[in-house]
Amino acid sequence: MVRLSSVPGGRWLAGRIIKLIDARAAAHVDPVVHRIAELEGRVTQVTDRLEWLSEDLKRVSPQVASLEARVADAGLSPDQHVARAEIEHMRTRVRMQAVSHYEDRIRAIEERISALSHEPR
Repeated sequence: MVRLSSVPGGRWLAGRIIKLIDARAAAHVDPVVHRIAELEGRVTQVTDRLEWLSEDLKRVSPQVASLEARVADAGLSPDQHVARAEIEHMRTRVRMQAVSHYEDRIRAIEERISALSHEPR
């Protein structure tokens, strides 16, 4: 095996070959590196946009659900609307009775506290 360093001008020839290989490789690698950087920038933009859309979707989802419920209600017959209103009315009446009951209990407790605080010691 012949060493390039032992051949006159061998080092120069080896250096020249390496430079030519580097230049040819750079001609193919540089566009790829540029394209990768470009794609990374686009991925960042798409990621940011996706995060924004995700937050926007979270914000409007309850509104869409409400609209879907209204559209579903639009298909109900008048009797079904009346029945639904009566059920809601009964629920409201039960809630109001519970509030009234607790108000009576609170009033009784306040009267007892008042009576205890006015008793002579």
